[in-house]
Amino acid sequence: VHSKALQPLEDGKSFRVTEDRARARDDSTLRGSIIAELAKGEIVESKGRKVGDWQAVYPASAVAYVKGSMVNLPGGLQQGVQANAAKANLADHSWREAKAYYAAYKIVLDAQNYDLAATLDWTHLHQLLAKVAKEHTDGVVRTEAKDLDDKIQKVVLAAEKVQSQHGIAPVLDVPGQPKVMVPESEAPAMVAIGPKANRPLEPTPARPTGEQPKTPGDTVVKTPVGEVPPKTTGEAPKVPGETPKVVDTGELKVAAGSAPKAPATITYAVMGLIEEKANAKLGTSHIIEDQDGKVKAYLKVRPGSVLQLSQFYWNNVGVIGELQEQDPTKASSDDNAPLVIVDDIRLLH
Repeated sequence: VHSKALQPLEDGKSFRVTEDRARARDDSTLRGSIIAELAKGEIVESKGRKVGDWQAVYPASAVAYVKGSMVNLPGGLQQGVQANAAKANLADHSWREAKAYYAAYKIVLDAQNYDLAATLDWTHLHQLLAKVAKEHTDGVVRTEAKDLDDKIQKVVLAAEKVQSQHGIAPVLDVPGQPKVMVPESEAPAMVAIGPKANRPLEPTPARPTGEQPKTPGDTVVKTPVGEVPPKTTGEAPKVPGETPKVVDTGELKVAAGSAPKAPATITYAVMGLIEEKANAKLGTSHIIEDQDGKVKAYLKVRPGSVLQLSQFYWNNVGVIGELQEQDPTKASSDDNAPLVIVDDIRLLH
């Protein structure tokens, strides 16, 4: 890792990363292949060796791959690998779930509907973020989750206080709004559909109105999509025969000012192993392959970008960019994989 991205710590044996997505390479030169992207604030152990402006370190988030057919794992080790994979998948799902719920809760805060915000399950959201900050395999994600969790702590504590004082049972989904949908993956679903093969599936249409489910005798409350129900009068839900209690949401209102905007969900045009392979007809020199070596997409960096695709050779990556169908006059004879105009690339773990 280049020294400009590292801050030596007092123990003399480790460094703190000072730049977000600082790159760890397999050689002390910018031509070295990228093996990991480190998060700002992450701690890496020193190997006790320096080459020019480069420090040799042990990056905790570095990941390497070997084809499964070339190794034979003992039964116990195989089970451990599967357990770790399941744990990693669960942490990734928790991150997607946390972002989805926070985005919904943030709409309520931005609408200054603090009575409604006080009924939401902020404690569950905090628990999700804490899990991601501890267990996710990507250092950048761990840092982002911890940062978000720290910034909403005042809201979490204020909501818990209101719920405790007024006997409010928190709910996970926003009342009056469609159930929060957690994306199955941050990559688009891919399906073969003739000449449009490998195009992302169209998203499921949103419900036209925020209608609550009908129960016999109920009056349906309609709320425009993207909005929250109108503010209440500050009263807790009524219980038959009980006088309504006024809910004091003053602390929650103050705490809401520190809640950051919802983190963006990254959508990858394609994911897989990046390799050098030229296609003269398309004018490309890199491809994305699947695990079986089949071409999933051809890559071309957007004009004006300084991104060097060669830095990511043999890495499992997510490509951010514009997905295009091949020009029929330039299409390869053996496949119809799409062309991706690349804006950025993220290492996947």
